[in-house]
Amino acid sequence: MHFDPDQHLHIGYYENGFDLEAVAYKVLGEDKWVIFWPNDQKCEFNKNILSSCNFHPYFGYEIFSIQQTDLSYRTGCNHFADWLKASGIME
Repeated sequence: MHFDPDQHLHIGYYENGFDLEAVAYKVLGEDKWVIFWPNDQKCEFNKNILSSCNFHPYFGYEIFSIQQTDLSYRTGCNHFADWLKASGIME
């Protein structure tokens, strides 16, 4: 999988005492964005939740993807919040 070097988006969740971020990278030649949990973001829940995710040394943990040509900050953040809820990180 190769990513477009000119397209990435930082998304986050900053509510209810959380300060969490992820990075979305556009897949080159596809209408797809892959969202990664960065290596440098440490949280207590990482080991259990991220153990089932693919790990990429440069990008971090691949947590989900979005099938879309363009990705707005708001849409990315909404999908990230949905993933956090589905993973049991937040309610």
